[in-house]
Amino acid sequence: MWREDKWAVETFYEDVNGDEVTELIVLHSPEIFVLSWTGAEYVKIFYLNGGCGPRCFPSSYLKFEDWTNDGGAEIIFDNVQIWGGTGYWVYETTRFINHCTKISCETVWEKMISRTGDDYNTGSIEREQYKTKSIIENGQPIIRAVKTGFNFYDHFYPGLTRDDFEYNVLSVITSTLTLYPWDGTRFVSGEEQIVSLPYQVDFWANYQAVSSNGTQTAITLDVETQITPNDTCTLSITDKIIGGPLLCKHDFTSVSWQDITGDGQEEVVLQLLYSDPGDAPWCAVQQRLLAYTWDGQTATLIADASGCVTRPEDLYGVRLEDYDGDGLPEIIAAQLDADNPERIYKFNGTEFVFWSEMPQK
Repeated sequence: MWREDKWAVETFYEDVNGDEVTELIVLHSPEIFVLSWTGAEYVKIFYLNGGCGPRCFPSSYLKFEDWTNDGGAEIIFDNVQIWGGTGYWVYETTRFINHCTKISCETVWEKMISRTGDDYNTGSIEREQYKTKSIIENGQPIIRAVKTGFNFYDHFYPGLTRDDFEYNVLSVITSTLTLYPWDGTRFVSGEEQIVSLPYQVDFWANYQAVSSNGTQTAITLDVETQITPNDTCTLSITDKIIGGPLLCKHDFTSVSWQDITGDGQEEVVLQLLYSDPGDAPWCAVQQRLLAYTWDGQTATLIADASGCVTRPEDLYGVRLEDYDGDGLPEIIAAQLDADNPERIYKFNGTEFVFWSEMPQK
């Protein structure tokens, strides 16, 4: 079971059984080993294989936290499996909480806490996650798990027309809450409670906008008769075409005038969704934000950022937000998972450039 590719091995020293002697914990995705010091040598007291199939790429993470309220740290092992086929990728994260005594360890809670599916053939995504938290109620340790998720389906099948099948369906799944109380041996499952019922999100689109001084801008759509993962959008200002055709989804495309540079002049801000198989395996549906200045004759591109769609209420992949409180918006771009933090772009007087990564919470 021990492998020789040493570059993939991570080692940790932590007292996980309360004997005031640090154990050696070895992580070799998707495996962990716990070794206890006898005074002369380390001996193995626990082994866990998180699992990964023949076409799977493992990636595992460890942290040490007291989830049983006994003063000792549990081994929190998150095992990520990445697998897929032609044009389809799945990320699944399973959490193992492992509790140790002086002579052995045992997995006391196991659950898939995150699943993302990206279909680049159809431009569709599935997202489901459990946000877990350790809490204490009346002295009893409890794991609180809230499930949320959504699906974005672009029903692209060769040969179908728009009259045959509705597409761009965005649905939010049932949200639930489950409590797992500690019984002294393991975390046992309680009754699942419904937090909110599933629903379908309305489309949003705005193809025309007028600035405060009356300048008109518009998006022209080239919608194919056959359903494809993307439509084509073209931006124009006062009937002058700006740039080239852009990949977009017509139900989720908008244009507006906003002062995002703080110079008192409004810029053209274009937001759209698109699918790009060239970005596989990172995210099948992205949101893109482009911004242009306009001097009455010429449009100058000052921002172009994209991010993975990560939440349903606004299809957030990229947004404008005054992150640092200086009165000017930054561009925040989402990434696929917590190991790729959000990226922040800031205006430097000429254009928006990468500034920082969002600190992890």
